[in-house]
Amino acid sequence: PFPSGPFREFGWNKRYADCVLKEGRDFERIVSYEDLHTRMLLVTAISNPERLDRYLPEGVVKKIWLKDHAYFDEKMLKDLLKEYDAQSILVTQKDLVKMRGFKLPISQIKLKLNIKEAVFRQVDGYIQTFKKA
Repeated sequence: PFPSGPFREFGWNKRYADCVLKEGRDFERIVSYEDLHTRMLLVTAISNPERLDRYLPEGVVKKIWLKDHAYFDEKMLKDLLKEYDAQSILVTQKDLVKMRGFKLPISQIKLKLNIKEAVFRQVDGYIQTFKKA
């Protein structure tokens, strides 16, 4: 369900939706990366972290999955970097905000949704029905 995060709708609410988007038809995910290294430690606190597997770049030496919405401890992350001889911590954009101010080498997985123009026209048309009322 869209949007993601704490404002998401439950999946069963789609029966009330005027528009249901499907990946590959209505939008595509564009994944990019920032500051990749040859040895990275994936650390994430998102739900269903295995969904990241298909987007992981080469060089991930270990995956550390914390509970959804968990906070990160800088010392623990430094210790993990040493333990796995990793050059950086690989994180999602969602996890990165919880590491602001950490003095750690960070690599990032960035996700962007490329939504087709037809979807925006459909939403605009829906909004216009309220302006006429």
